[in-house]
Amino acid sequence: MRITKSSLVKIIKEEVARLVEARPEGDIPDMVGYYSGVYGEKNRRQQDPETALRDYEDWARDYMGAESGPSSSSVLATYIEQEQLSDDVWKPLALQLGLEPSRVSAYLS
Repeated sequence: MRITKSSLVKIIKEEVARLVEARPEGDIPDMVGYYSGVYGEKNRRQQDPETALRDYEDWARDYMGAESGPSSSSVLATYIEQEQLSDDVWKPLALQLGLEPSRVSAYLS
């Protein structure tokens, strides 16, 4: 199949237009988000349970200044509010940590 120069120019313009639509306001295009439907590195990281757990544990150590930080319902609640996590993200995280989601939600405002 042969593609004419004008057809190639048209295809390129259409792809550029799609990339511009996939781009966050004032930012570079999110190619992974464009193809996966999950926009933003933060959102992709939260969807992976192991990565979400590791991110939380790192945050909790910095927040508490101690290794014991991640296993507290109130600390997890602070993280949930700060990161604005949805229920489908933080509840599995709480269970991974051995915390009861209802106890964590008691600390949420």
